[in-house]
Amino acid sequence: MVDKTDGKLEAIRRFASDNGLLENLNSKLEALKSKEKDGCVVNLHQDFAPHSLYFEVIKDNKLISNGGLIYHGIHDVGGNGSAPTFSVNLTPIKGWAIHT
Repeated sequence: MVDKTDGKLEAIRRFASDNGLLENLNSKLEALKSKEKDGCVVNLHQDFAPHSLYFEVIKDNKLISNGGLIYHGIHDVGGNGSAPTFSVNLTPIKGWAIHT
């Protein structure tokens, strides 16, 4: 996994640790890392949503998939599609979800 977040990933890890959500974040990062099979590379980038990241899966210099590692909570009613994340969860959550 390539961290291209310019420090945002580390800040998100601190936030997760401070709020008892580190296990949730680590499980989602491991799920993304598992995409690195068969020669794929996962790049992490900054995202506009709070405590969230954009990711892309690259193989042979081609984009295979992309999406967001999105933090949900009270700020977006657990993922109801509203600002600031504009992402939807079928069941509201507090923590990270992978959206593609």
